[in-house]
Amino acid sequence: MCLRDRPPIADVDNGYVFAMGFSVDRNDDPQRAGVLRVGWLRRLSEDPQTPLSDDPLGKPYEFSAQRTQQAQKLRASPKSSLI
Repeated sequence: MCLRDRPPIADVDNGYVFAMGFSVDRNDDPQRAGVLRVGWLRRLSEDPQTPLSDDPLGKPYEFSAQRTQQAQKLRASPKSSLI
């Protein structure tokens, strides 16, 4: 079966949609956020005047703020010290 002949995958079952929500806080639901964001991207593609500030995820999530002390030390150490 050719890909174009396959039925569309529902957003709730779509891994790409799930990944679109990865930047939410660890206590939020990435699937729900991904569905919201993909909906916003669809609106944006239909109407380029849609404000970018309407992005349902708002500002990007700062993953480094959640790093353990060990991970922070590893990130800060020069690469040569890891060899």
